[in-house]
Amino acid sequence: MTLRIMTVDLEGDFDTKNVKSLEKIVPKLLDLFDSRSIKATFFVVSELLDSHLNLILEIRRRGHEIASHSKTHSFLNSKNSLIEIQESKAQFEGAGIYVTGFRSPGFITANSHFEDLKKCGYSYDSSLAVFWPGRYMNFWLGFRPQAFVQESQETSGNKTKIVELPMPTFFWPLINSGLSYLRLFSPVSLLFRNQYMFYLHPWEFLEKSDLPQEKLKSFLGKLLQRNTGDKAWKIFEKFLDQCEKKKVEWVSCSEYIEKVGVAK
Repeated sequence: MTLRIMTVDLEGDFDTKNVKSLEKIVPKLLDLFDSRSIKATFFVVSELLDSHLNLILEIRRRGHEIASHSKTHSFLNSKNSLIEIQESKAQFEGAGIYVTGFRSPGFITANSHFEDLKKCGYSYDSSLAVFWPGRYMNFWLGFRPQAFVQESQETSGNKTKIVELPMPTFFWPLINSGLSYLRLFSPVSLLFRNQYMFYLHPWEFLEKSDLPQEKLKSFLGKLLQRNTGDKAWKIFEKFLDQCEKKKVEWVSCSEYIEKVGVAK
């Protein structure tokens, strides 16, 4: 079997406060994962605990991992990074959910990112994305990034380790790292090289009429209108069928780290 990581970013629909996807899509997605023996990490915006605690607990009950996707889904910077990372973890723990992983909104991080994670007690991160001019500046990750350990020496003499699970590159021909790209380039996207990690947003399965209409007017919004609703489900299931034929085992971030031995 080939191990691959399945991740789901649980946030407001299309970066808004709308949450139709949590009610309409997530239950169906959980059933699909059950039917295919898929285990995933759900990177959850912690403020959703206020309105959807039962759903988040159900995700965990189904055997999936809950990790943090920040407190409010605001892009991180030098002023808010520690606050978003720390308060999110505190919210989860207040709800009885222990989280060890983090993913920053939009894959945007502050310079203090790893130090902030260490201060708050996270053991892994999935916030770095390969170079994309003007947004992701991590060209050093290479065109086929793999998990690695970020290690630092503390003043006490102890070493602190954080496992980084970088998002695979978005550049051709290695573009098949997320549902957005599967949908946008379908049906050609099924020919793209598969990566060690996949990610999706539940709102990508919403019908066009359920998406925040004000967001659809932008260039990005027009691109993301392609293959929504039932078409998105069919594309995703074809992708899963293809992976099943290749004997892929979908696991959470923590399971992957443990089984591959990244932190050793």
